[in-house]
Amino acid sequence: MRYKFVDHMADVEYIAYGKDTEELFANALLALFDTIADVRALERQEGKRLRVTVKEKADTLEELLWYTLQHTLSIVESRRVFAYEVAAIKINETEGGFFCETKIYAKEKKDEYSKLSVKGVSRYELKISDNPELQARVVVDV
Repeated sequence: MRYKFVDHMADVEYIAYGKDTEELFANALLALFDTIADVRALERQEGKRLRVTVKEKADTLEELLWYTLQHTLSIVESRRVFAYEVAAIKINETEGGFFCETKIYAKEKKDEYSKLSVKGVSRYELKISDNPELQARVVVDV
């Protein structure tokens, strides 16, 4: 399982899973994309796909995940596209913390693929754990 949505009082909450940090981040991004749009329909849709690169650095993995999710959300909103696939992701530990470079695919925003309007990713409840497997809990403000 890549991710699952869980009940939340007012917003959207999901848990992403991964065998390593890269897979965890990729699945957290996919869940975000799936919150915003019908990613399966976008994959099948004809048309030009746009490749977007997101680079972030942070002191901790949790901060890095939040920055990556939030920055990706800002980019797709500003370019008026729906992201639907993580093409590549690389996370490195550096002297000052962590660095992530992510390449995603997106397509032109069309209303028929829209699900929810996302305002942002909450820092408050974001948590990465490895009990019993690597997972991230994310709350998205809608």
